[in-house]
This record gives sequence, structure tokens and C-alpha cells, in this order.
Amino acid sequence: MFFIHQMISSVAVIVTLHATNICGFSLRFVMWSKRCEINNSLSQLCKISYALNPRSVIGNKYINYYLAFFFVNVIAYCYGMVYVFFIQEWEHYKNSLKLPIFGFTFENDETCVIFILICTLLSVMSGGSTCGAALLLCDGAYRTLSNVIASYRVVLTKKLKFHHLSAFIHTEIKTLKTIVSVVEAVDRALNLCALLQYCMFTSLIFITISAAVTNDEVLRTNVVIGFLVWNFVSALLLFYGITMSGSNVHEEGEILKKIGLECSSEMSFLNEKDKSFLALFLFLGNLKDLNLRVTGGDMFVIGKSLFLSMTNSLLTYGVILYQLN
Repeated sequence: MFFIHQMISSVAVIVTLHATNICGFSLRFVMWSKRCEINNSLSQLCKISYALNPRSVIGNKYINYYLAFFFVNVIAYCYGMVYVFFIQEWEHYKNSLKLPIFGFTFENDETCVIFILICTLLSVMSGGSTCGAALLLCDGAYRTLSNVIASYRVVLTKKLKFHHLSAFIHTEIKTLKTIVSVVEAVDRALNLCALLQYCMFTSLIFITISAAVTNDEVLRTNVVIGFLVWNFVSALLLFYGITMSGSNVHEEGEILKKIGLECSSEMSFLNEKDKSFLALFLFLGNLKDLNLRVTGGDMFVIGKSLFLSMTNSLLTYGVILYQLN
């Protein structure tokens, strides 16, 4: 990627390409450094899912379709870069690419250029593959969390309708605390991964906008245009996928908070001397203060409002580039 400025003249495209590559390598480092924390949080998540929602699939039940999409995505990216590097712009790169090592000559310049292009291709594919793996991890964890919360809500609603509070209130308090601790553990383990994925998806989308307003002839061929369109669509789909799975956690948590209103109808049947009376108030207080959500690096809550924020960013970025160009 250190040679990308010799391949493309557009500064905006160069910057966004570097941002994508940096996000990919940063994501790999974060996943490696937090591997123990991620493993522990996912282990807790699996245990509570087996306990509260044993009949549900852990993760994404459409994982095979996701894997097929990523496979097609990798093939499309490889084809696009190989076509540009070794067919469309091969003669230009062979005559212009130079290693920034002074006082050192190569006997075979063509081999040197091939090495540079292959390294560039592998660095992009490595970052993209890491992002894809992290997306599958975050998406599966967020979907499992939302399923656990939804299952707990359904069971709690049934108990409120057909059982007396004193029969289960203490158990439900412990279960609620366990769910909250698991959500917080998963968020601590994956929030940086989610943040870097959003940075990468945003960079991929910005690449298309940057290429659309540039005058670089390299980016004006049919193959490159098709590649950029595919890049834009796939980045939007990935952005949509992780946002929806993350927002479901917050939405299920908000629905669970409303269960406290149903608990109030039981209060008329309780006596102050009843042991479950104080437990009920504690339970209602826990529900009222409930804040089940996942974040992107503790900087923002993953929710549907991100779609509006992304739209505003894209419009602003496009207008600024158009005016500068």
C-alpha cells in the first residue's frame, strides 16, 4: 500500500484506500489482543443462551448465505484488482512503479513490479477478510444476545400472568443481573471490533464517492466502474447487517423495560410484610434502570439512527469533494 500514490492520482481515493487498509490491520491487532476476553464473553453468552433459549440457534441461522456472500465478495475484489493491475494498467505500472530504496538496482524490474502489485493485493484482501470474519463474529453475538433477551421477556410475561410474584421474583432478579452482565461483557469484548468495522465500511463507501468525482482515467473503464458499484453495494449491505443486529439488542432491551408496568398490577395483592414486596421494588428498579445495548468503541450506541448519520456524512462528503474537484 506504500506504492498506491504511484498507481492512482486522486488524493481522496488514496486516503480512503489507506484508511481501509489501516482499519483492517488495526482490527486484526485488536482481535488478537482481546482474544481471551472475546472467548470468555462468548462462552458466557453460549451458556446463558442454552439456559434461557435452548431451542434457538446460537449466532446467525443464515450463516451459510453470509459465507457465500463473502466468498463472492472476495472473488469480485480479486478479479477487479487483478484486472486493473495486470491487464488494464500493466504497461503503465511496469514503467512507473519504483521502490523507494535509493542506491539499489534490480536486474529484473518486471519481477519487482509484480512483487509490489501482489503485496498490494494481499494487503487489501487480508484486511478485508479480517473485517469479514469480525463481522460474522459480531453479527452472531448480537443476534444471540437479542434472542436471549426476547426469550427472557416472553417467559417473564407468562410468569407475570399466571404465577404469583413471590414464587419467582428472586430468581428473576438473578437472571436479569446475569443477562445485564453478559451484555456488558460482550460489548466490552467486541466494541472496538465494531468501531473499526464501521470505519472500514465507511471508507469503502467513501472510495466509491471519491472515484465518482475524480478525473482519473484509470477509474473510468467499464470493469472498474462495475467493481466500484459492487464495492458500494456490498459495503452498504455489510453496514446494514451489523447495524440491524446491533440495534435489535437495544430494541429488545427497551421492550423488556416496559414489562415493569405489568408488574405494578401485582402490587395490590402484596402486603408490606410479604418477603417479595421489597424484592418487587428492587426488580422494578432494575428494569427501570435497564440499559441493554451494544456500542461502537463506547462512542455511540449501535442503532437505526446510524443510517441517518451515515446518509448525512455521505452527502456532506460528496458535496465537499465535488466543490473541491
